[in-house]
Amino acid sequence: MRVLVLTTALRFTPDVQLLLHLAAALHARGEVVAVAGIHRSAVDRAVTTGWPRLSVRTFGSVESSRHTSAVREVVSALRPDVVLVRSEADARLASAAMGARGGVLRLLGLDEREASDDAGGSRWSFGRTRARIVEWGRRSPALSWPSAAPDDEVHETGLTSELLVLPAPPHAETEESAPYDGHTATALRAAAHLRRRHSDLKVTLLGEPEGMQSARVHAAALDLTSALSIRSVQSLLGLHERGATALWVADQGDGGAICTMAAMSQGIPVVMAHDAAASVLVAPAITGFFDQVASAGGTVTSVSLVMELARLLGDRTVRRTMGEAARHKAQREHGWEAFVDEATAQLVKAGGAPSRDRTSKTTSSAGSRS
Repeated sequence: MRVLVLTTALRFTPDVQLLLHLAAALHARGEVVAVAGIHRSAVDRAVTTGWPRLSVRTFGSVESSRHTSAVREVVSALRPDVVLVRSEADARLASAAMGARGGVLRLLGLDEREASDDAGGSRWSFGRTRARIVEWGRRSPALSWPSAAPDDEVHETGLTSELLVLPAPPHAETEESAPYDGHTATALRAAAHLRRRHSDLKVTLLGEPEGMQSARVHAAALDLTSALSIRSVQSLLGLHERGATALWVADQGDGGAICTMAAMSQGIPVVMAHDAAASVLVAPAITGFFDQVASAGGTVTSVSLVMELARLLGDRTVRRTMGEAARHKAQREHGWEAFVDEATAQLVKAGGAPSRDRTSKTTSSAGSRS
């Protein structure tokens, strides 16, 4: 399989880094991989110094914004089976260059939401083996990985009395979170109950402050203001730290699924509704818990769930055991190698050409039969 990794990015950002990590992993597996980037850009220099074994093609210049003909020349020269890109603009460039052959894959960013465009727009769904596999346009499947890079270092900061809460996403029309969202409300009620016994418990809302007004008002009514803080979702997705007591996922969409995997990768148990799309990731009482009350549409806090969380707060051994179980499950089912396996399968499907590994296995099998 011949893969062209195309990027017009000028800066070496984490999402571009992920793209190149994937290119290197595919190359290591025996695929024919080339990287095409803007001449004399930071990405061009990074590939040359960081991945010297990758074939590099440069085009255009940092001053130019018109790359259509240059990308067509690269595609014409290399004749790839599939093109892997990062941005929507690059996907359009690659599609124009590939023409009727199709075979363009886009590596989507974390919790990236886009307005619908032509050919069906962006569609969101959660798969059992990945945070999401969606389609760009009619031809181009895309992949998502819940980390900035496969070799992110997780720093052990010690266990903390902190409940992370990922609220439901804002309404598209108002950009405000739904008032008294059942899942977020239940999480805050549970935190209020826990604070009666564990006065040092901190509650952290993950997201942008402007979308947290309803949750903040609700927290104030529960006398949680002094314990409340707001952090960007990137603080969790970046995998820079571990040690929070649990992550309560009220977001039942793909953002919640991605954050669930990110938390589990750090050894943080997860609480969510049992009917959420990402609930397949959680093993009850092993890697996290289900909130049955919120699933039924209620807002009354489950006593048994609060007791389980109190046990995590009061018993560090139990907390470490559950955290390690979550980390191992995330690594086993959603680790970097599993992601590369799935990326390879999607590339083969999009390009319509067998991978080198599959070809060699087929040849080997035929030889042994003869």
